[in-house]
Amino acid sequence: MMSVSRNGGFEQFTDSSFPKETAADFANWYSQGEALADLGHYGEALRYFEEALAIDSTHAEGLLYTAVCLIHLQQPQAALKRCDRILAQYPDYSRAWMFRGVALQRLGRYPEAYAAFDRATADSTSTASRSVSRKIREKLVRLGILI
Repeated sequence: MMSVSRNGGFEQFTDSSFPKETAADFANWYSQGEALADLGHYGEALRYFEEALAIDSTHAEGLLYTAVCLIHLQQPQAALKRCDRILAQYPDYSRAWMFRGVALQRLGRYPEAYAAFDRATADSTSTASRSVSRKIREKLVRLGILI
């Protein structure tokens, strides 16, 4: 059974049908990947997220983290495919739209990128979320990630 919960403003998608030991294995792989990504070790992090996704291939946050790692590893086409995979299941997932925009921008597909950013902002359910999305977009421009 798939469920969605909000944790600190972030959506978490989980499948409660996994045995506890498998869920623990998933959590271990995922948390190690997250820690490595936070340290900027994107290649290693990607391997950990892939192991987690071997247990739960539909975990939206895990898929999103792989997209982020792929963007940092200069693989925007692969990142775009991951974002599209997430959006096929969760079409209103604004963070997936945001990183889809980043991948498209890296591919030089600027009109599509800006449409994805607009969708990320439009799908936000609150004024605060839209404001955060705009600030993220502005920061990505300042950092040179977006043009």
